[in-house]
Formats: sequence, structure tokens, C-alpha cells
Amino acid sequence: MAAMPFVAFSQSIEEVTVTATRKVESLQDIPLSVQALDAEALESQHIESGRDLAIAIPGFSFTSGVGSGSASRMRGLIMPAVTAASVDANQTMINGHTIPNSTFGEMGFFDAERIEILNGPQGTLYGRNTLAGALNLYSNEPTPDGFEASLDSSFARFNKVRNEAAVNIPISDKTALRVAALKQTSDGFIANSVG
Repeated sequence: MAAMPFVAFSQSIEEVTVTATRKVESLQDIPLSVQALDAEALESQHIESGRDLAIAIPGFSFTSGVGSGSASRMRGLIMPAVTAASVDANQTMINGHTIPNSTFGEMGFFDAERIEILNGPQGTLYGRNTLAGALNLYSNEPTPDGFEASLDSSFARFNKVRNEAAVNIPISDKTALRVAALKQTSDGFIANSVG
């Protein structure tokens, strides 16, 4: 009879905190289906907009329409939006403030601390229009710990240029100011061969 080698090892798991239930708590302790991506995950997976998020998150899709229209889907429920004022089956937010899904999908994520994706009905905590779920992007908060500045530029096909900048300025021991900006330009996807 041969003896099998046995190797024991320990592995630590980093605690992930979210605010999906409107208070800060561990992701493992909340009774909701939540997916959270921190700034490092967003950068390493090149998630810069709703279209990129749709590639990385199972059960979520986002499609741009003509003008300000869009179609987003969570958990199989889809509600095409013809205008920015239309109602979707899922709600998109930045720092807890609701914005149209077409804006969330197109504007680009910048200076993001994390994104939380809550699957399933969220009407109790987030109100109407959350039948399929809710997406919340949280920006980096100002910190009085010290001056911080960042600038990031990227280039892609169709002459896409993306410039992102952020500045954190401490004012006192307990007060700080943070300003972030994003500028994106891109050529069109359709060439007019007539004009």
C-alpha cells in the first residue's frame, strides 16, 4: 500500500465590504445576490463603461440604441429605452443617485472606487424601477490624508481618445476636496460614402 503525500496550507480571504443594504457590511454577511468590482478589478479587466461591464458580469447586457436610446437586461428582463426619460426594469446609480441607464452605459466610469451589481428585485431598498436589479457606481471619496493627483490617457480604434484626471486636495485635518474629470472622443462607426 502506497502512502499519499499530504500538504496542508492556509489561505487568507480578503474581506469585501459593500453598501448594498444602505449600510457598510461584509459581502458574506448580506442576504442579497451582489457582485462587487473594486477599482483594481475594473482596471485589470478594462471595464470603462456599461458595454464593458456587460462582458464581465453574467446575466447583464447593455446595448446602445439610436440617439439616447438603449436596452439593458438583468436576469433575462429587458426593457428597451427609446429616450433618456424612459423607464427600465433595472436602476442605475452613481453614489446612490439615480441616472438614466443610457447615460450610465455610455458616459464611462472614472475615478471609481467600486461598482455593486444587485440582482433581483430591490424595491424595498431602492424604490421603483428595480424589478430586475440595481447597479451602483461609487466614486473615490476625498481624503484629508494628503495631496494626490492622477492622469490616465488611452487610445483605441476609431481614433478613440480617453483622458481621465483626478485631484485630491486636503484643506484641513478633517476636510478635503476631490475633483475628477473624464473626456472621451471617438470617430463615428459608419462612413458616409455619398456625402
